[in-house]
Amino acid sequence: QAPAPAAERVAAAVETVAAPGEFRNAYRRQLLALSRRIRLLGPFAEELRERRRPPGEEEERALATLADALEKALELLKLGREGSRISLVFDRDRVMNIFQEVVAQLEQALLDFPYNELDISDEVREQTYERSCIEKWLASGHHTCPTTQQRMANTTLTANYVLRSLISQWCETNGIEAPKRSSQPNKPMPACSSSERANIDALLSKLCSPDPEEQRSAAAELRLLAKRNAHNRLCIAEAGAIPLLLSLLSSSDLRTQEHAVTALLNLSIHEDNKASIMSSGAVPSVVHVLKNGSMEARENAAATLFSLSVVDEYKVMIGGTGAIPALVVLLSEGSQRGKKDAAAALFNLCIYQGNKGRAIRAGLVPLIMGLVTNPTGALMDEAMAILSILSSHQEGKAAIGAAEPVPALVELLGSGSPRNRENAAAVMLHLCSGEQQLVHLARAHECGIMVPLRELALNGTERGKRKAVQLLERMSRFVVQQQEEQESNSRLQATVAQVFPQAPEQVQEREIPDQLESPASQYPTLL
Repeated sequence: QAPAPAAERVAAAVETVAAPGEFRNAYRRQLLALSRRIRLLGPFAEELRERRRPPGEEEERALATLADALEKALELLKLGREGSRISLVFDRDRVMNIFQEVVAQLEQALLDFPYNELDISDEVREQTYERSCIEKWLASGHHTCPTTQQRMANTTLTANYVLRSLISQWCETNGIEAPKRSSQPNKPMPACSSSERANIDALLSKLCSPDPEEQRSAAAELRLLAKRNAHNRLCIAEAGAIPLLLSLLSSSDLRTQEHAVTALLNLSIHEDNKASIMSSGAVPSVVHVLKNGSMEARENAAATLFSLSVVDEYKVMIGGTGAIPALVVLLSEGSQRGKKDAAAALFNLCIYQGNKGRAIRAGLVPLIMGLVTNPTGALMDEAMAILSILSSHQEGKAAIGAAEPVPALVELLGSGSPRNRENAAAVMLHLCSGEQQLVHLARAHECGIMVPLRELALNGTERGKRKAVQLLERMSRFVVQQQEEQESNSRLQATVAQVFPQAPEQVQEREIPDQLESPASQYPTLL
């Protein structure tokens, strides 16, 4: 039997580590840290399986080395789960040596891996930069950067400004206070007073009333209560409002439906309520409103999906329910606020690699390119953020390239906001690393990309500087290759001129008679 491809071995090893298991021995902390680090490769393994282009020889060798390291780590983790506790204790020196060998082999395999050649997404390539991964790295007791191996000056984490900016913009548009990180996250919320609970219970009773007027008014009051503060959101959810509100999403009364979905939106802002909403099977009903409700209800349904999709595992669940095509439709035909809500939700969902293909096939790229080239500049920030993450997907790169985006992207590089310049550089970098890279490199050179790129490399955001430097290297190589080709052609022409010093003599015009003599005149005329 032929051995499995290295990419499949890597993916299978990561999936095996992701399976639940316990370590109850003297090496529990080290084993947990090792399994946690391997689980961070989950998105990377997923992209390996999605790739259509088979890896080249160098990539296959690197994948095989990584697979060997992961499989050796699996053996160690298995020993930690199933091995004799007594023998593990008495054989401590040997086990610790195995630990050191496995960790060193794994780190070396990851350090030597040709990520750029593999054409994986920025999200995966730049993942030890994501907050959750950094937190896990620090929690494992590390004080060095896994990329540079330099000791970190401090362990203070900064926010994801792109996502936080979108959240803040949405909260401002909807008149809701932006969420704040609590300095005491475990501090319990004060319990509902008896009068508050009585009022909420009365409203819930009205939600179950057969009278449509009572249902509508109760949903409207709960909507307002949930908007006011976090305390109300928690009390309403604890009283059992979520399943009742969900049942009203299929109401034939559009106003009742609108109040119900907006109440759910306001409840979802509280982190503790997101899990309750998702476990109640809310997403299909919210998508129903997104497709069929009034414009305001559709807008708030999109905002609800955005709020829920902040949690990574919910991105996967929401993406599989048909939400993405409905959001694309709202982005196309909604009001300005509806488009903004749809764009925010789509951005969040497309952070997950599996949702990118769904969005591309739903026709998102032409809509986004329309926003990028819109002279009004409406939704430019959202459009460029989405374009940046879609360009890391193979289908997305092809769809973006077909829209002839280079002139607009070069213009943004020179005159856009700092964040849009950064995203324009990221998109250009992806376009200039695929099958059509020569076409895009040539077009970018024609549009004068070098000047704004150099300026971005000096004065852009940190991510913008990295992208600009990478793109400058590719552009420089392309320009040098073009010059070499021109010089080669010039030398070839010079060689031809030496071999054939004079062109063939041209027949002069005066040597051609005005009229050729007819052959018939040379013979006697027959009568």
